[in-house]
Amino acid sequence: MTQTGETVTYSLESVLTRIEGKIDNFQRDVNQKFDTLQKDVNDLKIETTEIKGDIKTLDQKVEAMDKRLEKVEDSYAILVKDIADLKGFKYLVTNLLSAKGGFVNTYEVIDERKIP
Repeated sequence: MTQTGETVTYSLESVLTRIEGKIDNFQRDVNQKFDTLQKDVNDLKIETTEIKGDIKTLDQKVEAMDKRLEKVEDSYAILVKDIADLKGFKYLVTNLLSAKGGFVNTYEVIDERKIP
């Protein structure tokens, strides 16, 4: 085996300048990618804050709807009780009227009262 000598036609300075240029390009690429990542992280933080605000607003709306639903349910219970009371009163009036003059149709009783 014989070794042949290779001659380099580039100076050390030009080789180091090329290497330094490549390192600078690589550093610029890394910095750009880092800046892009930092911007994306900041955007995500802003969006997260906005979402938290939206969730808080929705929570408040749900609480308000719960309160309104409770009022509706309370009103419904009162109405059901009132209807039951009215049915009991109707039964009582019908029985009283039928005891005085025989069987009376409920609708005739209402007509005789001349409710507008």
